[in-house]
This record gives sequence, C-alpha cells and structure tokens, in this order.
Amino acid sequence: MKVSRQAVKFGGRWWVLDSVFPGVEQVKGEPPSQDGQRLAGYMTLIGPDTAHFDAVGMPALQFVPAEDEPPGCA
Repeated sequence: MKVSRQAVKFGGRWWVLDSVFPGVEQVKGEPPSQDGQRLAGYMTLIGPDTAHFDAVGMPALQFVPAEDEPPGCA
C-alpha cells in the first residue's frame, strides 16, 4: 500500500479518508510508534467504492475512491 499525506493507493486506485469509527473492536497488538512513517494494518475492500483500514491501537478508518491522483505521487 502506497501512502501519501492525504491519500492511500490500494488495489491500483487512490483512496481518501471518509470516516473514522472509534470503538472497542480494534486489532490487538502493540500500538504503532509515534516516530514511525509507516503503519502496519489491514486494508479491506468492502464494496466497489468503500474500503476499511484496521491497525493496532487505532479506530477503523473508512476510505472512498479519490476523484484525482494526489499531487506529488507518481
């Protein structure tokens, strides 16, 4: 998964954050480092235009397709 500041590339498409779902159902494990540039987790396509990202110690994030490729990403 390729990540830009504002978008994520997954499955050959760019996605942007749409919703955050705070809750008790989170991935178990060690929380991510505050100094890291990467975040390990699971991106799952749940519909043609909806994907969820789940990572340790974070709420579930819902993404939708971006209208355009973000600037500075090749």
